[in-house]
Amino acid sequence: MIIMKRAIKVITSIIRLALTLLLWIGSIVYLRRFLFEEPAAKKHTLSMFLFLAVVALAIFMVISGWRIYNFHKYGGRDRRKFASPVTSYEISRLFFLNASAVKHLRESPYLDLSVTEGYDNINNTRKDVITISGNGRTYEISSPELSSEFIGYSGAMRSR
Repeated sequence: MIIMKRAIKVITSIIRLALTLLLWIGSIVYLRRFLFEEPAAKKHTLSMFLFLAVVALAIFMVISGWRIYNFHKYGGRDRRKFASPVTSYEISRLFFLNASAVKHLRESPYLDLSVTEGYDNINNTRKDVITISGNGRTYEISSPELSSEFIGYSGAMRSR
């Protein structure tokens, strides 16, 4: 059965190759006969290629000019700015953690972070839960509503 499937694939590949070659040869013969062998067609073909060459040259000149302009205007500037390190205060504000919890998590070599969607039956509201684990401690933070792109996220990361 496997040998038959392999044989069918080989035969199909050979047929595709033969058809491709046949179409290429037919196209070359057609172009040669109708574009270059007849005197009237030869003149029109050459004028068409000349027009296309002029258009291509014009496009090349515009793009080259734009490249030179951008190089002279912006060439030596480095506008890339690296993000500043996240402070403990920013982490505590983002995840509603106290300073000792943030310090403990920063000391952990690895952190596990998961975000789960929850529902508060008492208030009939959505209540998402963020769980952060590190150094044997786990912190759960309830958030009124997280962005839907974070729901279901689970992953591990290096803290340093």
